[in-house]
Amino acid sequence: MEAHARTFRPELPRVASGLRRRPVVSAGAAQSTTPSASGRQPAPRATGARQHPAPAPGSRQRGFSLLEVMVALAVLAIGFTALLGLHARNLEIAATERDHGDALLLARSLLAETELAGVAVPGEESGDFETTHPGRYPGWLWQRSVAPTPIPGALVVSVRVVPPHGGAGMVELELVVRGAADAA
Repeated sequence: MEAHARTFRPELPRVASGLRRRPVVSAGAAQSTTPSASGRQPAPRATGARQHPAPAPGSRQRGFSLLEVMVALAVLAIGFTALLGLHARNLEIAATERDHGDALLLARSLLAETELAGVAVPGEESGDFETTHPGRYPGWLWQRSVAPTPIPGALVVSVRVVPPHGGAGMVELELVVRGAADAA
């Protein structure tokens, strides 16, 4: 009987996954097809590419299919598109609110000027804010009208401030002041 030249490495202890290392067969050794002492058939030698065992019937494979990944990406794309639209709308609202706040402050300053002048004369005036705030509010317009009220000696002062882009953010304030007859 011919002796086969096999070299074995000692078996390593079990690792956390429960797998053991297989014995390494030397390159010159012939492959035996007889079962070993443990009753198991020796594993065939790989010739280049790594071989993966076929999944057992009824076993569950891990990972995602291409279809699942594509559906997930489509859902993410739709979600991000919606968020981008909300962000753009939020920026519009913030700009309108900023304009509204500025218009409110400018209208209050025009009412304060009328009140500090002491005497309101019925009529209308309009203009822009270049003389009082040069370069700060380009395109912003104001209109001030003074009209009599049913109350003798009282006038209503109405101030309207319009931002450069139109009606969004426009402010109109009214104030009742003493007329010219009461000033004397």
